Amino acid sequence: MRELKIVGLSKTYRSNGKAITALEDVSLNVRGGEIVSVLGLNGAGKTTLVKTIAGLIEPDKGSVQLDDADDPTRSRYRKRIGAVFEGNRNIYWRLTAFENLEYFGVLRGLSLRRSQERARQMLSVFQLESKRSTIAAHLSRGMQQRLAVAISMVHEPELLVLDEPTLGVDIENVLALVASLKELSAAGVAIVVTSHQFDVVKMVADRIALIVAGKLVALESKADFIASVNKGGYSMQVGAPLDAARMDQLRALGVRLEESWLHFPEQALYAVIDIVRPSPITSLNSMEDDLTKVFLERIKDYAHA
Repeated sequence: MRELKIVGLSKTYRSNGKAITALEDVSLNVRGGEIVSVLGLNGAGKTTLVKTIAGLIEPDKGSVQLDDADDPTRSRYRKRIGAVFEGNRNIYWRLTAFENLEYFGVLRGLSLRRSQERARQMLSVFQLESKRSTIAAHLSRGMQQRLAVAISMVHEPELLVLDEPTLGVDIENVLALVASLKELSAAGVAIVVTSHQFDVVKMVADRIALIVAGKLVALESKADFIASVNKGGYSMQVGAPLDAARMDQLRALGVRLEESWLHFPEQALYAVIDIVRPSPITSLNSMEDDLTKVFLERIKDYAHA
């Protein structure tokens, strides 16, 4: 797959006689081998967007295409995508992990032999080989989630769409799923994922799409998105009050004072340390990759725009 192209998507729902805009003129692209993470507050339109990409919701306006061909209403398009929504509902609980993969592979058009080959491959990719013969209902929630994503990939789709895939999953299974997504991306699969877990976004995303009130307000590389608010630097907590003279020196260096915390650019680190001494430094943190802070700042900016 070369590229997923989304052009001018709009969707409005009606509730109690009122029109609610879920998406408004959203356009973006996702290249093969790329992971795009869609961020936004609850109700911003994230799930509507990814369900529209998956062909589960028909937009009022706009188009979704893979390589300038097909659209989500056609069966050929749907064979080229895998999707997992609302947890792990694409699992048959009384079948083993291998049987689930084998069954869904055949259901989606693979020969029995090819489906068995892909089942073995997906068990390996998603680190579930030791659970091959385990009944799905007996797997942990995290393993069930990994199996659900594996099932969505068994028919060799070119695009994977995931809505909150790590919600309620323990850290061990989160890390295993992240590793699997990176392996799929390296193999050329395009991935679109929504998540409220910013540590997961930092680990997997190549680019970040920010949606506010149904509008796409940013589509940037992860590095650019973070740098838009975090210009690098440090946050330092001081364990004793500073006198007025030292406070003036710190302000002259561009230090921002917030109760016992000092926030300042990277190049000022050693000068700040010299001024603060001999007061104790109780904490020193890098600000360069605080994605939660960036998200909240960007949301606030657009809310007041």
